[in-house]
Amino acid sequence: MIYLDSSALIKKYVGEKGTSEVREFFSGEEVLWTSKVSHAEVWSAFARRRRGGDVTPAQYRAIARSFEQDWRAMAVVELSDEVTGMIRRLVERYPLRAFDAIQLASALWVKRNLGEPVTFVGADVALLRAAAAMALKVVNPEQPGGAAT
Repeated sequence: MIYLDSSALIKKYVGEKGTSEVREFFSGEEVLWTSKVSHAEVWSAFARRRRGGDVTPAQYRAIARSFEQDWRAMAVVELSDEVTGMIRRLVERYPLRAFDAIQLASALWVKRNLGEPVTFVGADVALLRAAAAMALKVVNPEQPGGAAT
């Protein structure tokens, strides 16, 4: 199973380092997972880029349509008590920001509840290190061959 954190998910819609690698996940047959908080994180990134002039209003509308269509097809981990219950242990053990801890806890929830290996895809090095330490396979689309660095 593939779990996309928001730093990876954004790359599908806004051309940057790692975009082609992330788009490949969307062309595959595997179910793509993410956290409910990715919705807020991705919209925030889109709006920031629109305000900064990195995308035109027309590009923003196209990105928005594409994202909402993909969002409906993704498997989304809700911010349940089970997910939030893992966060304290994660932030005490690893140097994670709040939303990064939610992302990692969500991926761990998928692994635990579905009993299958999970590939965690993201571009934040500290988050990828924590995910690897928690026995998730990690992929950094910004690195050659997806290495986590």
